[in-house]
Amino acid sequence: MSRIQDTAPKAVYRVHLRPFRLDPVFLYVPSVSVSMAALLYPKEITVSGKRFKISKFPAVEGREIIAKYPISLLPKVGDYKTSEETMLKIMARVAAISENGSEILLVTRELVDNHIPCWEDLVRIEYAMMEYNCSFLQAESLSGFWERFQKEAVPYAVQILNQYSNSLSAKNTQH
Repeated sequence: MSRIQDTAPKAVYRVHLRPFRLDPVFLYVPSVSVSMAALLYPKEITVSGKRFKISKFPAVEGREIIAKYPISLLPKVGDYKTSEETMLKIMARVAAISENGSEILLVTRELVDNHIPCWEDLVRIEYAMMEYNCSFLQAESLSGFWERFQKEAVPYAVQILNQYSNSLSAKNTQH
């Protein structure tokens, strides 16, 4: 099975020449832009009546997204700039589908704002992308994940909190 949908256009990469300075020689280094063929295993979804194509992340980019995304959303731990950068990487793998069937990758902040009407829809698409790319977030796997979480993580967290509480109580009785 091909990693790229058979109906997608053949891989077309636009090569842009940009100057690169290396003394004393002036070279041109090509850069590659993402094309519609970059959607791996595309899947169509509908959010608030609008159609989108979501896709799988490429391996290395997916690893980076999965490493950054959850932490960047936590208050006081992550920072908004990282969260926004990660969201834009996710959305670069999403295409908006117009009424006439044409598709456009949402590769810039402006395209995201233009094709997604509100922040809630943006979050729904982000979640759909994470669910599609992370098997443990898929509905049938979630029940097993939460069962393991309750059995293992909750008692461990209670144990840590009890130890912390006991150490605070010991400090308070010393004063």
